[in-house]
Amino acid sequence: FTLFLSCGLAFSAFAGFLVESYIHGCTIIAVCALISGCAQMILLLLPKSEFIVVTSFFFYVMFRNFIFTFTTIYISQHMGLSNFGILMGIAAALAGLVQPLFVPLALWASETCHDSHTFLHDCSEGKWSKLHLFQLFTLLLLLIVPAYDYKRNISIESSRKNLKMSPQTSEEGACPIKNYDSIS
Repeated sequence: FTLFLSCGLAFSAFAGFLVESYIHGCTIIAVCALISGCAQMILLLLPKSEFIVVTSFFFYVMFRNFIFTFTTIYISQHMGLSNFGILMGIAAALAGLVQPLFVPLALWASETCHDSHTFLHDCSEGKWSKLHLFQLFTLLLLLIVPAYDYKRNISIESSRKNLKMSPQTSEEGACPIKNYDSIS
């Protein structure tokens, strides 16, 4: 498992490559993160075997590295670098505030079959499948975000193309050229 975590850095580098190589790179890594998270949840719903557990951990590593890279890039691209430190600090603080909730959540979902004082017919396998289904549903709903972002980016690109095609724009298309001949 430690090897997987160390090799996960390759996913961060791959995510950086996607962002630099494609116009919609940020949207692509968001989708990669969400799909790998969904794959992990689907695997965790299957009957457990060593292969399933190791493969689900692999998808967790993918999800984790893609989501960290996505967060950093998204904040810097969409909200600028002037407040980057503050925004990343707020994100880390929110994560830190939510993290203590994981203990009661794990206790709620835990099984009792591993307890030595529990008879086999009296034990419970826990509520992990309900938790994984909830996580899967949440990740699937979050796919709306990159779809909306993609649609917004396409709209911005078409607006820029229309601006460039206008006869009253400069070569870059950023600002209109004023016709000073009509003033005199």
